[in-house]
Amino acid sequence: MITSQTRGIRHRQTLRKQLIPGVFMKRTALLAACSLLLVGPAMGEDLLTVYQRALQADPLIREAEATRRATREARPQALAALLPQIGASATRQNAESDSFIQQPQEINGQLMVFGGTTNSKPKTRSWSVDLRQSVFSWRDWVTLRRSGRQVAQAEADYSTAQQSLILRVAERYFDVLAAQDNVEAQQAAVEAISRQLEQAEKRFEVGLIAITDVQEAKAARDSGAAALIAAKRQHATSEELLREFTDERYRQLARPVDTMPLMTPEPANAEQWVEASMRQNLRLVSTRLAADIARDDVRAAFGGHLPTLDLVASRSNTDIKGPIGFAGGSRSEFINNSDSDSIALQLSVPIFSGGLAQSRVRESQFRWIAARERLERISRETERQARDAYLGVNSEIARVQALRQALESSVTALKATEAGYDVGTRTAVDVLDARRTLVQAQTNYARSRYDYILNVLRLKLAAGTLDVATLDQVNGWLQEQAPALTPPPRRAHRRNPSRAAGAGRASQAALSSGSISASTRSRAPRFRPTASRPRAPMRRRSPGSFSRPTTAVASSPAPRTVRAAPPASSSRAISSPLKTCGPVSTGRPSAAGSSRLCPPMGTRLPPTKATSAAP
Repeated sequence: MITSQTRGIRHRQTLRKQLIPGVFMKRTALLAACSLLLVGPAMGEDLLTVYQRALQADPLIREAEATRRATREARPQALAALLPQIGASATRQNAESDSFIQQPQEINGQLMVFGGTTNSKPKTRSWSVDLRQSVFSWRDWVTLRRSGRQVAQAEADYSTAQQSLILRVAERYFDVLAAQDNVEAQQAAVEAISRQLEQAEKRFEVGLIAITDVQEAKAARDSGAAALIAAKRQHATSEELLREFTDERYRQLARPVDTMPLMTPEPANAEQWVEASMRQNLRLVSTRLAADIARDDVRAAFGGHLPTLDLVASRSNTDIKGPIGFAGGSRSEFINNSDSDSIALQLSVPIFSGGLAQSRVRESQFRWIAARERLERISRETERQARDAYLGVNSEIARVQALRQALESSVTALKATEAGYDVGTRTAVDVLDARRTLVQAQTNYARSRYDYILNVLRLKLAAGTLDVATLDQVNGWLQEQAPALTPPPRRAHRRNPSRAAGAGRASQAALSSGSISASTRSRAPRFRPTASRPRAPMRRRSPGSFSRPTTAVASSPAPRTVRAAPPASSSRAISSPLKTCGPVSTGRPSAAGSSRLCPPMGTRLPPTKATSAAP
C-alpha cells in the first residue's frame, strides 16, 4: 500500500517536472508574442509612410483644411444678398381699455351733453408676408465677384499647405538621419580613440613613445566624448521635431541607397524654371488673388456713395374682435377685419454718413497698395527660390561626387597614417587628425545626399509641381539598409587574413550608403609584441642636443635593466616620475625628434638587439 502510494507520488512529480517546463515555455512564448503585438515590428519607416501619417496628424494641415472649408462659404453668402428675401410675421394681442366719453349734441335748439364710461376688451390677430428683391446694389455685385476669388485663394492656400507639408516632413526626416549619422560617427571615433589610448599607454609603459602622445590621446578621447554627448542631444531634438508632425516615434528610418540617381533638372535651363515658377507657384498665385481681392474691396467701399434700388412687395391681414360695455349697462360687439396688399420700388440714396464712406474708401486703397507691394515681394522671393533650388540641385550633384571621393581618400589617408605611426614616421596627433577628417568626411557625404534630395523637392515646390507622385519617386530611392560606398581594401598585415577579409566586407557594406556604423570604422592600429618585432640600430644622441645623431651598433646583447642616464636638459620636459635621459637601450627615436623618456628605475624592458654606447 505504501509502496503504491509512493510510486504514484513519484509518477506525479515526474509528470510535473516534464510538464512545467513546457507550460513555462508556452507562457513565455505567448508573452513574447503579446509584447511584439504591443510594441510593433521594428521595421524601418519610409518617407512616404511618414508623410501619410503627418497628413492625418499634423495640426497645421488640419487647420488649413478647416480654413478652406470656412472660406468656401463666402460665395453662397454673397449670392444670397442678390436673391429674393422673403419674410413673414404674425401677431396675436389681447387688450383691455376703459374710457370716458362726452359728446355734445343739439336737440330742439338746446345743447345737451351725453357721456359715459365705456369698457372694451379687443382681441387682435394679424399676419404679413414681405418680399424684397435687390434690383441694383453696387456693393453686393462686387462682393459676389470678390467671393469667387476668395474661394480660389483658399484652394491655393490649402494646396500650398500640402506642398509645404511634404517639404517640412522631408526636412525633419533627413535631419533625423543626419543626426543619427553624426551620433554613429562620433561613437565610432570615441571607440577608436579609446583603443588608440590603450595602445598608447602600453607603448609608453615599454618606453616606445613619450607621455605627450598618451596625453594627446586622452584629450582627443575626452573631446570625442563631449562631441558624442552633443550629437546625441541633437539627435533627440531632431526626433522630437519629427514627432511634432506625426505624434509618433520611429525606431528606424529608411536611408538613401548607394545607387540613388543624381539627375539634373529637366529642362536644364534656370530661366525656364523661373518662368514656370512665376506662372504656377501656388504661394505666388495666392498672393495675386489677395491683391485682386484688395482691389475689389476698394470698389465695394466706393459703393457706399451709390444709391440702391429694391423691389418690395407685401400682403397683410388684421382681425380685431371684442366686447364693448357702456355706462348705461348696454353691451355690444366690436368687429374689424382688413386685408392689405402692396408692391413698391424703394430707392435709397446716401446723402451724408458723417464721413464713414470716405474713410472706408481710403482704408481699402491703402490695403490695396500693401497687397501690391506684398505681391512684388513674393514674386522676387519666388524667383530667387527657383534659381537657388536649380543651382542647389546641380551643385549638390557635384558635391556628392566630390565628397564620395573625399571619403575614399580619407579612409586611405587614415590607413597610411596608421602605418606611418607603426613605423615611427607619424605621430599620434597625425592619427587623431586623420580620424577626425574621416568622421567629418563620412557625415559630410551622408548630409550631401540628403541635401540633394531636399533641393530636388525645393525646386519642385518653387515650380508649383511638388505632389505625392514626386514624393513617391523620391521614396523609391530609400531602403532600410542601403549598400554602401566601397572603400579601398584594408591592409592585410594588421590582422589575420580571415579577420581582414571579414572586416573589409563589413566596411564595404556600410560606407557606400553614407550610413555610419561603429563596427565599420577604421580601427586603431594593432601592434605586435615588442619582442617579436625586428629592431633597427639605435642612434646615439648627445645630452641636450637633437641635431647631431651618431650611430653605434653594439656587438653584444643589451642588458634587460636600464641604468639611469646622466642628467640632461630637454625642451620638452615631462613631470615626475619620468626623467629626461640620454641614450636608451630600446625603441627608436620619435618622429617629433624629442628626447627619450626613461621609465622609473627598475622597470623591466623587453630584450633588443641594439644597445647604446657607454656613457
